[in-house]
Amino acid sequence: MEIEDCLNSIPRHSISINLDRIKEETKRLCIISPTFNYIQIAGTKGKGSTAVFLQNILIKSGLKVGLFISPHLVSINERISINSELIDDESLEQLYKKVSKTLNFFETLFVIAMLYFEKERVDIAILETGLGGRLDPTNSLNTLPLLSIITTIGMDHLDILGDTIEEIAHEKAGIIKRGVDVITSPQREEVLNIIIDKAKDMNSRIYRIDTKCSIITKEVNNIEFEEFSLYSNISDNFYKDLRIRLSGKHQLINANLALCAVEILQTRGYRISEQDIRDGLLDAFLPGRFQIFKISDKNVVLDGAHNPESSKSLYVTLNNKFNRKKVIYILTTLKNKLAEEIISNLISNSKIFLFTELSECNSYSAKELKDILEYKSFY
Repeated sequence: MEIEDCLNSIPRHSISINLDRIKEETKRLCIISPTFNYIQIAGTKGKGSTAVFLQNILIKSGLKVGLFISPHLVSINERISINSELIDDESLEQLYKKVSKTLNFFETLFVIAMLYFEKERVDIAILETGLGGRLDPTNSLNTLPLLSIITTIGMDHLDILGDTIEEIAHEKAGIIKRGVDVITSPQREEVLNIIIDKAKDMNSRIYRIDTKCSIITKEVNNIEFEEFSLYSNISDNFYKDLRIRLSGKHQLINANLALCAVEILQTRGYRISEQDIRDGLLDAFLPGRFQIFKISDKNVVLDGAHNPESSKSLYVTLNNKFNRKKVIYILTTLKNKLAEEIISNLISNSKIFLFTELSECNSYSAKELKDILEYKSFY
């Protein structure tokens, strides 16, 4: 059996009731206290983009950077990389053989990533939580992270994390460790209060990018990049005419989070130049994030928006990039997603919806999505 088929056969259980199982496994494999530094990222949207922005800047500075993110689009190997090079199948298979078969899918991949980063002696790893934060495998290590980053928190995974924004925020804020600086994107008031209270309890300094940085956006008539300038209260630096290739104004928030993390690392002796920042931001790429393909004279956009907040960002970005043209949406979603809200956020600029289906058993059928559209009478 191919290694990817083998990994895909592992049960995809939701989060555990505690971290005992994953702690026992990482302790057995001597990776519960990694020799490398790491940064942990949680949130509902923007985790992957923030991680890739930060990774690229650190690579430009000469560091060897491990990255653990999810989900993958084509290959499981996408979840684990060093300096943007995906883990190879041979390493994946060799390390999988060392892992206990009692772990679920995400726990297994996390352990493989940690073993790989140790084996390859990375300088720093960026670890993205898979679900929540408090009970996520990335939260099981004995050593403290350099930083904790919390991206935008919204309504998602309600069947697991809770059905209120406050419950979800409590789970995400669970990554905040005692004495470890935490960076947060702009949040709803009720979410921000929870993060602030948790940071106080943990005696952790909190950096709110909406108060630490001032962003000046620049209207650029180009679908391939965004341009902006940023003033930072942390360093008193003014970064003029920064560019990113990840489209959408919401990506400026994610770039800002990464830049804030970099400036904190600079105060701790990391040598990261302004040119490293500029080049790293511009080179950052993540498939499935407003990824544009040209087919004949048509623009086709691939985007993984799967919750109300990300669908709002998709709607705004489509309007901005394509001058409010009507859009043909090809859409499907899992049943643990808020399909009604997602469709509602996209309806205003839709020309037609083409509903399709996933092979997974917890996916909406095309008919169910069509019924949601017709029942709610959005049109």
